[in-house]
Amino acid sequence: MHRFYLRTVAETGGEVTLDEGDSHHAARVLRMAEGEIVEILDGSGRCLTGRLIEVHKRATRVRVERVERRPAPPRVGLAPSLIKGKAMDFLVQKATELGVACLSPLMTDRAVVRVGAEEAGARVEDWSRTAVEACKQCGNPWMPVIEPPATLSAFLGRRGTGLLLVASLRGDARPVRTVLTGEPAAVDVVTLVLGPEGDFTPDEEEALRSAGARPINLGPLVLRAETAAVAGLAVIQYELSLSRGN
Repeated sequence: MHRFYLRTVAETGGEVTLDEGDSHHAARVLRMAEGEIVEILDGSGRCLTGRLIEVHKRATRVRVERVERRPAPPRVGLAPSLIKGKAMDFLVQKATELGVACLSPLMTDRAVVRVGAEEAGARVEDWSRTAVEACKQCGNPWMPVIEPPATLSAFLGRRGTGLLLVASLRGDARPVRTVLTGEPAAVDVVTLVLGPEGDFTPDEEEALRSAGARPINLGPLVLRAETAAVAGLAVIQYELSLSRGN
């Protein structure tokens, strides 16, 4: 079954119109016909099953036949230091597939990439499009919040409650399971912070320690940032699911 993405409040029996991009994809690329069944993800946990009632390259209409609300995955955030082009797109894609709730790109001192204020909005739009496509591909009905790139100090200053983890090769870094099992059961938000090539500066490490960040070990090898994101998110989601009995 083909999936599409649309922010909507429609309920069973209602009608929705796909945006122009998805309408064109349905009509001209997939060559779908009236009467076919599709899924629509609304980005807020709902999956709508509907039937095509009009297929048009600019405005494809769907009658909603069923609405299913799916439970949210454990609230896991990701705060990676900015990396170049396609690697960052890959990171956004895989983080979305792994159910990340919030993505907070960081402009750290040793990061190769710099994003100015005038460019930040365009970057967020590009990453959001990547996340939408990832949602449609994997069936994730929860669209992550993607924040504009910020400095580490700005990120730490606006961060709310929850557990902060930082991937580290330091000797005091511990396995994710060890850290999570030592925390109160009430912890419901976990954020993973990833440093740039060359890691954080001593000042940034001190800022993370002062914010209560716990160093975690993702293994003995030095991972690329996008690999560390996949490995870290997968392990954290798995451990949180176990703790919740899922």
